Order: sequence, then C-alpha cells, then structure tokens
Amino acid sequence: MSEERDKVRCRSCELVQWSDRANCRRCGNALPEPIVRIVERVVERVVIRQDAQCLQKLEEASRLISTATERLPVDPRMWERLRRRNRHAQSRVENKSR
Repeated sequence: MSEERDKVRCRSCELVQWSDRANCRRCGNALPEPIVRIVERVVERVVIRQDAQCLQKLEEASRLISTATERLPVDPRMWERLRRRNRHAQSRVENKSR
C-alpha cells in the first residue's frame, strides 16, 4: 500500500496534515505552502521460514510424480525433459533446505 498525498506541517502547532485545507485543523492558523513532499509508505516484509515437514512432503510428491511419469507412454525426448525438470526441482528443494 502506497500513500502519496501532499502533506504540510502547521508552523504554530506542528500538526502534519493533508495540504488540501487552507487552515490548520487543530489551531485554525493559515497553513504554509508545502516546501517538500512528505511521502509515507507502508511496506510489508515477507518472511519465509523453512518447514522440514513441508520439504519432506515436496520430496515425496516429487518421487510419486517421477514414478507416475515412468509408467506413462511418452516420447523419449519428453522423458528427458521431464527428468531434467525433476532434477532441477529437487536441486531447488535441496538448496532451500541448506
């Protein structure tokens, strides 16, 4: 969420408020013209925690998919692509667990 409306600070009571008013909300004095733009940003930080049980389930799912794909009649070139994709996915899981 990003809020970028112009704000201004009252010279007498120092209340920071939106610059869409001519007078201060608190003390009623005339507001100055904004010299600088005050920008507020709300930033949420995503934290990723590794869950050992989740990683085990992913590895088990990868094995099940490998077993299932070996039983399917697929073009040999498709087999190779699937194996490479599976190896790549497993290496990503292993790298995340480190």
